Amino acid sequence: MTARQVTEPSGAPVTTNLFSYTVIWAAPVVTSVLPTNNAVGLGGEATFTASATGVPEPTYSWYALSAPGAVLSTSNTLTVVAASCAEQGKAFVVVVANSIAATTSGPVYLSITNSVLPEIGEVTPALSNLLNLGDSLLLSVTISNACTINSAGWTFNVTNSMVGWQSNAPNHVVVYQLPLTNVAYVDKGIYTLQVNNAAGTIDVNVMVNVNRAPLASQLYLSTITNRALTFSVAELLADAVTRMGMP
Repeated sequence: MTARQVTEPSGAPVTTNLFSYTVIWAAPVVTSVLPTNNAVGLGGEATFTASATGVPEPTYSWYALSAPGAVLSTSNTLTVVAASCAEQGKAFVVVVANSIAATTSGPVYLSITNSVLPEIGEVTPALSNLLNLGDSLLLSVTISNACTINSAGWTFNVTNSMVGWQSNAPNHVVVYQLPLTNVAYVDKGIYTLQVNNAAGTIDVNVMVNVNRAPLASQLYLSTITNRALTFSVAELLADAVTRMGMP
């Protein structure tokens, strides 16, 4: 502090004190972003909070690493509402900036917990199917909200495990399939797809019926039909009588 004497317009001397100070500008520094890993149930709400220092006071801009050009929030908090499977594993960063510089935080992550059951979509070809011997069939079940699935598998008549396959579709949909080829009568029964997560288990039951082997008389008629011959019932009886040597 320094003192200086000045003169009032009236001519009387006045002593004033002059203060000098230095402003120290500082680039922003992210001190914390919490929580680093946020887990919420499907449809829930997740909030991240950032803290930063700097002179002048920094601003905040939140981004998803998957879409760095879209600002999600300009406050020190980011809130994700109605979290869906689309947010599963998503990473977010916050950029703090002032007139000196800009700094980007490390990523924080959002995960979706298994709070609701997966949803059953389309079942093809049908929930009940009738096959002939030697037929083939591809059972297919579509499940949505698949980001919450822990495990899934096929069984036959409850106890017998079956090997199928799965394929991923857009929007976190999974299609589970089970091929049946050259079916026999022993393949008749209930085929079950069981899907589970922490919220519970869902079962999709598909019935498959298989016609028995044809009777001998059916085979005989089938042979005649395959020869492109057409007989009336009376003609077939007359032919049978002739073959047995009856008058």
